[in-house]
Amino acid sequence: MSAQYFVGIGAQRTGTTWLANYFSHHPQVCFSAIKELHYFDAIYRPDLCSLYNKDHFTTQLKEIKTKMNVKGLTLEESLQSACLLYRIKMIEEKEKYKEYFNSILKPEHQVFGEITPSYSLLNINGFDAILNLYPNAKFIFILRNPCDRYWSHLNLHDNRFEHFSAIEQVINCLDNPQYFLRTDYKRTITTLSNTINYDNLLLLFFEHLFNQQTLSHELQRITNFLNIDYINPDINPLNESKKNPLPVCYRKRIFQHYRFVYNFVNQILPKQIPESWLDDLNAFSS
Repeated sequence: MSAQYFVGIGAQRTGTTWLANYFSHHPQVCFSAIKELHYFDAIYRPDLCSLYNKDHFTTQLKEIKTKMNVKGLTLEESLQSACLLYRIKMIEEKEKYKEYFNSILKPEHQVFGEITPSYSLLNINGFDAILNLYPNAKFIFILRNPCDRYWSHLNLHDNRFEHFSAIEQVINCLDNPQYFLRTDYKRTITTLSNTINYDNLLLLFFEHLFNQQTLSHELQRITNFLNIDYINPDINPLNESKKNPLPVCYRKRIFQHYRFVYNFVNQILPKQIPESWLDDLNAFSS
């Protein structure tokens, strides 16, 4: 039986790095040495992601080569270097994406893939491109409370928000495609549903995955979805620091902008939606 291809498509700031680490240490998973290959988004969302087909990976490779000349590379860094060489070639040679995974697949691997959160930005042509390579591809999409995801994304790039004096910037970024489209789960899920077999889509919640009481259950859902063995994680996921909580005045304004996302997810997953989502719906819907 040939190995199953899967891809994590986001969302950004939903724990995908932790999940990638879990896959990287799973003996039945062949996972990209670079978590985010940014292959499909660089091609099919050039308006937002073309930078990944410029100097992004070349710079990373130069940094690894510099380290190699100084004190040598670890095994992990050597694998990353090989992956980077393939990724740079993918810019001109599209077959290199599939060739890379073929080069690292071993008999014990039952699944293989990567996680690039920016794939949530893809339109139908981007998802079609994935299916053209792997017709039975499986997709994993982690959802997070839209207010919290948006706030976390803002704070990732701009420390002005630590001072709670940037309400104007908070509002101005709401319609920025880099923020808005990553929080528009309705668009991503609807696009996927019109493109793939829905059985090949696994929807998860950050709030369940990053909860010690529900972590095992969520990991079991993931491993069942991919038909691999459940293995306890070496490191349990931790919620991000609470040093910069989202002020209520900001939260209400963000909720109003993404109310349609809350309503959509509550409609399609009414029995799964986390309490924090319901809290926002109850607090700000009136």
